[in-house]
Amino acid sequence: MSDIEDAKQLERVVEPRNNQRIVIQLTPPVSRRGSVQEEAIPADEHVHWDTCCSKSSKGFVKFVVQLCICAFVLVFSATMIILNPEDDNSIYFSLLSSILTLYIPAPSMTK
Repeated sequence: MSDIEDAKQLERVVEPRNNQRIVIQLTPPVSRRGSVQEEAIPADEHVHWDTCCSKSSKGFVKFVVQLCICAFVLVFSATMIILNPEDDNSIYFSLLSSILTLYIPAPSMTK
């Protein structure tokens, strides 16, 4: 079947009892054989970025940036908790715990 025939079959006209015309259009499935072209996405370790003083992989640069941001948030939250012990510090404790859960692995049972 061609795509034009498929499109004609996907449009259905329903006429209920009160003489109102309703058009129902169905979309074809996304993954049809031969119609979807898959592109290979390169892994981060194979893509290199040239920075001002080095040539680093994309994954390494992203990891270092994430680590720096997390370290800044941890230091900022700890500083605010220490400097303002009488205030409501629940937001800083939640920031600390959410950042720490990114780096602490989940417990698992090993045999």
